[in-house]
Amino acid sequence: AAAAAAEGRRLVTRTAALLVVGDEILSGDTRDENSLEAARTLRLANISLQRIAIVRDDLDEISEELMRMSERYDLVLTSGGVGPTCDDVTIRAVGAAFGKVSQHSPAMRKTIEDKMGLGRLAPEVMDKMSLLPEGALLRQLPVDADGSEPWPLLQLCNVFVLPGVPAFFASKVSSLVEHFVAGNSPLVKRTVALSKPEVELASVVNELARRHPFVKIGSYPNAAAEAQAHTARTAAARAAGSLPPSPANGAPAGLKIDPAGRLQLDTAGGLNVAQAPEIAAEQTVVTIEASADLIAEVEAALAELLAAVPASEIVRMA
Repeated sequence: AAAAAAEGRRLVTRTAALLVVGDEILSGDTRDENSLEAARTLRLANISLQRIAIVRDDLDEISEELMRMSERYDLVLTSGGVGPTCDDVTIRAVGAAFGKVSQHSPAMRKTIEDKMGLGRLAPEVMDKMSLLPEGALLRQLPVDADGSEPWPLLQLCNVFVLPGVPAFFASKVSSLVEHFVAGNSPLVKRTVALSKPEVELASVVNELARRHPFVKIGSYPNAAAEAQAHTARTAAARAAGSLPPSPANGAPAGLKIDPAGRLQLDTAGGLNVAQAPEIAAEQTVVTIEASADLIAEVEAALAELLAAVPASEIVRMA
């Protein structure tokens, strides 16, 4: 990784890990938005984010976790702990993870002065923020659209240090993927949403996974659809004058009430789920994905899934 950076080459990346640093995350005072952002951005480059860890603002804990991550994954990102105060220890911990001492970086000091203004920061703050681990690189990014130079990315071996503020993190992780790493071949993904509980699809999904071992098969309950179903059930119950509605009170056209008192689609009445997805009582999303060179395998698995379920249970496909 260090050699690639020194030669200006992209870091070949198949796997990645993210270390989120901050007492405020663990205490619940601040929401962790950066894990989701990293997962989504890395996924676009078909880089497998395989581990996310959240640790306290503790130098030893950070460095120990970084050592483990750096050995196991191609790329390691950190989030948070890079400010000017005493609890911001991430950069020191990165150095400790690789046995590197911290030293003053003239390049970092100049960057801070250019960004913050000469003499604006107290001397002790400037000294702290210009300390970098021995051997760390400041990876320069292209000039922004407005002509300004963005803050560089700090890299030591296969670890990139990113800010914790979500907007800044999102910008940096996007720039990192765009300019400094080489991910896998593009990802091909097919999605099928079904109006059937996940437990009733388990045998179908498991068989798909067995028959297509090189394709990633996922099955996820659709919480949004269930929330919509709950809203529909509540509205129907109120319209019927009772909560929950009973068969004696009847159900809205195209719906029926099951023994548990839940509102269900009455497919016998000719209503297709695709015509009313907002009132689908249950919905499961099945995903089928692989790298682009396995597109035939993905399409074969998709065809088998569609053949295994009634067309009336298919809500949408993508």
